[in-house]
Amino acid sequence: TLSMFEWWHWIVLGLCLSIAELAVPAFFIIWFGIGAIGVGLLLLIFPAVFVVLVGPAIIQIHESLSSP
Repeated sequence: TLSMFEWWHWIVLGLCLSIAELAVPAFFIIWFGIGAIGVGLLLLIFPAVFVVLVGPAIIQIHESLSSP
């Protein structure tokens, strides 16, 4: 699950996405990489930010997709 990701997982993912941008002709993967690095830094500074901010968002998205 996403809650098992540590802060360094996000930073490594962000770096991999940023490097992958070199192989893609468009300029859009870099933003996902920057976002992942930002999440990693937030989790490094505030370890509970995932539970407080992202957890309710995931629940809300799940509820909106599962309702008819």
